[in-house]
Amino acid sequence: MSSAANNTSPDQYAAPVALTPAELAALPHDSQDVRLLASIWTLGFIATVFLSLRIYCRMTKGQRLWWDDAVLIASWVRLFSHNKPPFGILSYHCAFKC
Repeated sequence: MSSAANNTSPDQYAAPVALTPAELAALPHDSQDVRLLASIWTLGFIATVFLSLRIYCRMTKGQRLWWDDAVLIASWVRLFSHNKPPFGILSYHCAFKC
């Protein structure tokens, strides 16, 4: 290969287009917001079902709740009370989209 074929200068390329922030915001973005929110709500629902069945089984067998149950309940409460909307990521989503 000749060295002349590899010589490129910046003049050969088009100048970058300067866009305003409003124009940049109007461009299409590869956003995964809906998929992320759907997975968070689905996993939150599964956690609720799991925790409800666990507590139900403990109560019907007459067993006491132990420290691991307290950790699960505290985690579940934290999951649903993180910020004003049910999930913190939802409040982040609404801060920029809603």
